[in-house]
Amino acid sequence: MYEQLNKDFDGVFRFTNPTDTDFSFFWNNKEYVFPAGRTVPMIIAGETLENIQEIRKRAAYQLATREFYANNIKDESGKTYLQRSKMGNGLPPVHSDKIMEPMIEQCLKPLPPAKAEVKEVKKTKQSFRGSKALSDKDNLNAAFKDEPIEELGKMSE
Repeated sequence: MYEQLNKDFDGVFRFTNPTDTDFSFFWNNKEYVFPAGRTVPMIIAGETLENIQEIRKRAAYQLATREFYANNIKDESGKTYLQRSKMGNGLPPVHSDKIMEPMIEQCLKPLPPAKAEVKEVKKTKQSFRGSKALSDKDNLNAAFKDEPIEELGKMSE
């Protein structure tokens, strides 16, 4: 199904966005933006070649999924719908690997090279409240003086 490595492989996996719209893919709190109509090296720090190959296939699958739904919605002529219906022996097109395979294959073949844009995704701050370990001789007011409660043992108003 997928193109095998050959003697010309230079050690860098590439991702192709054959569409006319940029494609965003999220991995490890980073957004990778693949420019439309371009092939970019897929270099992800801290990942092995095997992992990058798997990430690349996942990105291709997500792009194929996006295009599947976009084309079924915006194709007023019904041409895409009829073509996919033939692939399914007359059944209405559904989200399936068989229908998405051509787009996935396009993502793994090269086009003119470009660079991916990598943006740091804003992390949401999560605060967790916990308690301090205290002995029965510790002064609670002194131990919790930085807490927003005015005085321990009293209800806030």
